[in-house]
Amino acid sequence: MLLDAWMESAMVVQPLAMAPAGWVGLACAAVAVAGAAVAAVWVTRRRLARSRAELRQVRGRVNVLVQDLERAKRRTRTLAVMAKSAKAVRNEFLSSISHEVRTPMNTIMGMTDLALSAAVDARQQRYLERVRAAGDTLLGLLNDLLDLSKIHARRLRLDVQDFHLRDCVADVVGRYRVRAEQKGLDFACDLAPDVPDAVVGDPGRLRQVLGVLLSNALKFTDEGRITVRVAVEERGETDLLLRFAVADTGIGVPAGMQEAVFEAFRQADGSVTRVHGGCGIGLAIASELVAMMGSELCLESRPGEGSTFQFTARFGWRCEQDVPQRPGMLSALSGLRVLVVHGEREMRERLVGMLALVSADVLATEDALSGRAALEQARADGRPFRVAVLDAHLPGGTAFDLARALSEDASCGRPKVLVVTHAGTRGEAARCREAGASAYLTFPVGIDDLAWCLRMVLDRPRPHAAAASDLITIHRVREKTDAAEAATSAPAAGERPTHGAAHAGRPH
Repeated sequence: MLLDAWMESAMVVQPLAMAPAGWVGLACAAVAVAGAAVAAVWVTRRRLARSRAELRQVRGRVNVLVQDLERAKRRTRTLAVMAKSAKAVRNEFLSSISHEVRTPMNTIMGMTDLALSAAVDARQQRYLERVRAAGDTLLGLLNDLLDLSKIHARRLRLDVQDFHLRDCVADVVGRYRVRAEQKGLDFACDLAPDVPDAVVGDPGRLRQVLGVLLSNALKFTDEGRITVRVAVEERGETDLLLRFAVADTGIGVPAGMQEAVFEAFRQADGSVTRVHGGCGIGLAIASELVAMMGSELCLESRPGEGSTFQFTARFGWRCEQDVPQRPGMLSALSGLRVLVVHGEREMRERLVGMLALVSADVLATEDALSGRAALEQARADGRPFRVAVLDAHLPGGTAFDLARALSEDASCGRPKVLVVTHAGTRGEAARCREAGASAYLTFPVGIDDLAWCLRMVLDRPRPHAAAASDLITIHRVREKTDAAEAATSAPAAGERPTHGAAHAGRPH
């Protein structure tokens, strides 16, 4: 018991004896911690001072950059004003120089025409024709520059008026068809049957856009075909949206360069200018004009396969002028037996569709041999064809040979012959007269034109070879439609003319 008590007292006394050494250790630790804290504070202050110095440097650099940016902004504004002024000066220069140069150019071309009309020998005529061609080219370039300056100056406006769409398209197509024939190209113009003729829009700018696209197609197409298509995209009560397309089988445009062709003074390839000519502003102008019509000029092309340019344009129209709403004409053509002989399936179907809209009884064949067989069979069945619509370039024989045979052979029923063609070559009208054809129509031909031509063909006797004036052409058909429209739209006595009567005449 005494031993246990002694050991317990010794265990209590031992910690009391070691207490001073522990306190010394704690003090040393505290001193060490304090020193470390002081060192950390000193290091932090040094870093903070360094950071403040760096911040002052950054602020100085930022101030310099801000000043440079302000100077750059002021310079940019100054350059923008200078560029705008230079653009205005350029536009004024283009406008002025175009007008100034165009005046003597008109004189040069007028005097050249007078010289050509005078008695000159073949060599002089050849020289003058080259002068005339060069003058036309230069005058076209001046007009393009003038239009481009007006577009950039936002001074070009659409001249909206009543006009005949088919006349407008035919005017453009007729100018470029001859050039296509000279290059040996097939040329086709396809207007859908439901495309109306009397519309409201800007015929001049539409001609300009189509002219640019056709000129472009002719320039880059050495063989194959060029096709113009017009179709109805949307139809409303007072307006309609038409889609125009010009397709060719030319060299095409690579995908990476298709956007560049719409920029002024740009070509898809630098060598194009040397090989094909042109300065690259036609498509830029056409694109701007199409944009003014509320659409976009689009290009689909593959190198070596050709290109298709297409756009849409909105026009006003009057639905009461469609042919199906003319009961007098329909009653005369209803049940009329018509044979269509055309080598192209698409045009054959188009002619059949137009004749069906005027309630004619139509049969179609694709060549002269089958066409003659159909005529003989119809004659044998007691239901002869009264009219034969022939393609001027039939496979297996020309339309002129077939027309001559039909006029001489009574076994075919001797139908009236109407010759149609996409490319009105020189001398075809005379061959039609000699072959005994009653009419000769050049596309584009619409329902209205075809219906009036059939009426005129049925009302007139068969022409003789000597009676040149008896041949019905597209111009005589449209003179007839003009007279009919003027008669139907003429105001009664004491009435004021209506808006629809203002456009009875066709622009020439």
